[in-house]
Amino acid sequence: MTEPSVPPATIIGPVAGLPVEPTAIADPGALRAPVGTPARRGKHAAPETPGSPVGWDAPASASQQPGQPDWTAPGPAGQPPRDVTGSPQAGPGPWGPGEVPPGGPPPTTPPAWGAPGQPVPPAGPPGWGAPGYPVPPGASAGTNGFAIAAFALGILGIILLSVVFAIVALVQISRRPQGGKRLAIAGLVISGVWVALIVVVIVYAIATSAQRDDSGRITSSGSVSVGSLLVGDCVNGIEEGNLLSVPAVPCAEPHEGEVFALFELSGDWPGEGPVADRSEQGCVDRFDAYAPAADNVDSLELFSIQPTEESWRGGDREVICIATDPTAKRTGSLRD
Repeated sequence: MTEPSVPPATIIGPVAGLPVEPTAIADPGALRAPVGTPARRGKHAAPETPGSPVGWDAPASASQQPGQPDWTAPGPAGQPPRDVTGSPQAGPGPWGPGEVPPGGPPPTTPPAWGAPGQPVPPAGPPGWGAPGYPVPPGASAGTNGFAIAAFALGILGIILLSVVFAIVALVQISRRPQGGKRLAIAGLVISGVWVALIVVVIVYAIATSAQRDDSGRITSSGSVSVGSLLVGDCVNGIEEGNLLSVPAVPCAEPHEGEVFALFELSGDWPGEGPVADRSEQGCVDRFDAYAPAADNVDSLELFSIQPTEESWRGGDREVICIATDPTAKRTGSLRD
């Protein structure tokens, strides 16, 4: 086939309409390849694009990086060509069917998990401590709340709840990887100490309390709380101030005073002065009825234990009348 003759080309300068010195090109083929042969740039030139200047390469595709060859291969008939990874390309590539670029095909990129037509990746193992899964060996799920409560209640002396919470905590800790076993045991120990102290106090109170017979007469010396005094009790340790308890003895033994009357005041709190006056007058009015034949009456003094404002608010209205002899301790009852 005879090549058509090409007249010498004229190069137009960068500004339209400004001619440049015509230069005859000795080899027109250097600018345009023979008809039917695609023009190449180096080893991987792109084909000519209709409307582009003769010998210009087509621009690289958007996915092609600078300096990277355009690895494309023709696709099926009627469809755009595809690269070696299966992605459609914008136009035909320089490699024909069955051709392999120099250096082998480019590396393929594995499809992403979950892409259309691709399987979903398998779920990994759940983390330790997830719902329904155990805590790893040696790890703790925290301190048991019942153990903390048992320890705190034990310190406060709330014995029953402390013991119950401690037992619940020990049972739960034996089944769960939780801490707090020492707190639960400490709560039991502290509660036990409280119980021991209470027992000691009760035993001491019983051992040091005055004993009475069936009639209520004191038969052995001991301490008696002020609220437990009865008419006819003989006592020691009478003094001014707020009394909680007094030593009581059989009246046959030497004693400082003898209870001869008990009565209650009424109405609202009138004040300390009125309470003292009403208590004293009430004791005077009742002494003759208790011991009409008492000897040495002139040496006796009447002493009253009366309610305070605080005990009055708590419902205390009782007045205790005691006859004392400041000159010496008496032996026997005033009624004898």
